[in-house]
Amino acid sequence: MRTEKTYHYIGHYGIAFDVSEFTIQPGECCDIRTLSLPYAHKSRHQILEKAQELYERMLPGKQPCRMRVVVSRALARQQADLLNEQRITLFTLIGTAVGKAAGTVVASGAGTLAGAAVGTAAGAAASWLIKGKIATFHAGDVIVALEAWVEGGIGPQHTTVMMILRERDV
Repeated sequence: MRTEKTYHYIGHYGIAFDVSEFTIQPGECCDIRTLSLPYAHKSRHQILEKAQELYERMLPGKQPCRMRVVVSRALARQQADLLNEQRITLFTLIGTAVGKAAGTVVASGAGTLAGAAVGTAAGAAASWLIKGKIATFHAGDVIVALEAWVEGGIGPQHTTVMMILRERDV
């Protein structure tokens, strides 16, 4: 198994990514942990372990599995702040939508005052729940994305996994 394509990509907010693409043939799955990821440094083992898990989840059988490993450079403080602003916008929008929907349902049956109270409580609860599920970024963090595709067998399959390596782990 060899790396077929390696390139660099600069995404939103100037975040630089190193990308490697390769194909795992049937019988080569044990070689995943020996892949060379020169840009991963100390986190190489964690990334390749996650790639092995992803391959096993795909259940490719006798089909080749294409995989892409995307690793960002360490985030600068400004980049992390911009990503966190998106996070805040996202959970605010979701909380507002949930609150509005719950308020409308209750208002139709119990009146506008009850609808407003339930809508506010539901929106706050949804925001609070989602806030804990969406990642917070810090300066020095590294974003890793793994994608895998298998064609044939039961049909085309595609899976993506993302992880954040904290500054202390990189």
